[in-house]
Amino acid sequence: MFTWRGGVKLADFSLAYSNLSGRRTSTKREPRGPLFFTAPETLFDGEAEARSDLFALGLVLLELATGRHLYDPPHKNPRAVEETLSARERRRVQGAVQAATEARHDVGTRQAFWGAAAFTREDVARAADGLSTPLKALLDRLLRKAPAERFQTAAELEEALRARLAVVGPYDGAAAIAELRKAVAALGEALVAHEVTPGLLSPAPEHGSRDASTR
Repeated sequence: MFTWRGGVKLADFSLAYSNLSGRRTSTKREPRGPLFFTAPETLFDGEAEARSDLFALGLVLLELATGRHLYDPPHKNPRAVEETLSARERRRVQGAVQAATEARHDVGTRQAFWGAAAFTREDVARAADGLSTPLKALLDRLLRKAPAERFQTAAELEEALRARLAVVGPYDGAAAIAELRKAVAALGEALVAHEVTPGLLSPAPEHGSRDASTR
């Protein structure tokens, strides 16, 4: 989350867990967190670690940069996705979908499981089409199916991002908020053109509440 003044806030802890003493553990295996932004190993095996978080960050960056989502590729229909998997893999996905349904996840999230099981590096490249070569390379590494092939730590990713930032020049809060207002204004115009009221998407006043925020 970020404020209209350019501040950044960490908000969603739906997959947080603690190893501190006194915490109760659960033996029930069920999908947790926002499924469309969860790494494959977490969706299918319940394994969550730093590299899983970096994969999730890659999904977010891809959508912010392109409006596309790796788990919901427009160039593949559900049947085509299923046909890329072996019978064993299909059974695995079906079991995960069933567990998600029992955990009362939205039925639409079944696409997350099929997409997570079937995506390839070619799909990542296709989703990132139109982006700069350095950003494509960064997304390619973030969105590897095997954790060992991704950035191994957030510090490693930070180093890569800072190196890129040194090339493209400074980007501060003022620049971020200007870009945000421009994007929201464009979205508002598109919604009005389609006779949809923008409502809360309108930018906050310059001297409005410091707590005003938007996705």
